[in-house]
Amino acid sequence: SFYGGGGGRRAPGGRAGAAASSQGGSGPQNSNGEGPSDSVLLNREILAQPTAEEIAAFAEKRAAEFDEVHYVTAIHRIAKSGGVRARDVAGVGRLVEHLRGSIPEMKPRHIANTAWAFARLVYRDAPSWSSISQAAKGSTAQFRPQELASTTWSFAAMRILDVPLCDAIAQAAIAS
Repeated sequence: SFYGGGGGRRAPGGRAGAAASSQGGSGPQNSNGEGPSDSVLLNREILAQPTAEEIAAFAEKRAAEFDEVHYVTAIHRIAKSGGVRARDVAGVGRLVEHLRGSIPEMKPRHIANTAWAFARLVYRDAPSWSSISQAAKGSTAQFRPQELASTTWSFAAMRILDVPLCDAIAQAAIAS
């Protein structure tokens, strides 16, 4: 069986978000060089949604505009809303479907944030966790220490025993 056994970041201004802090300051500029890009503005709109349900509804309504960063930000924000399980929030399944397809190409930060969010949401979908594991094993050398720790915590919190992933994370931690 895949299941063995029985920290989010803050964006400028103190808002938590999976991707907002990577934008630095006001983030990328829009096409005319003034103000934040449409992508940054969309991320800010995700961050402004007050509840997990509203984040999921916003993601569904604006899905055509979303990319990997926006999906990771949305699932991360839902997880940060506290005390919520994936099965309790309508629309989480659709978010996960979008994320699952992009996990193999995700940046290490997004892999770690997705794993953390899935663990916080107690999301027990074995194919998703397997995909996260495969992506992480393939890129642990590029993970920062926080990403290694977050990924390790996520698998431990879900009680998923993945020895090859643990070995890859240990090697990356020793090397860093």
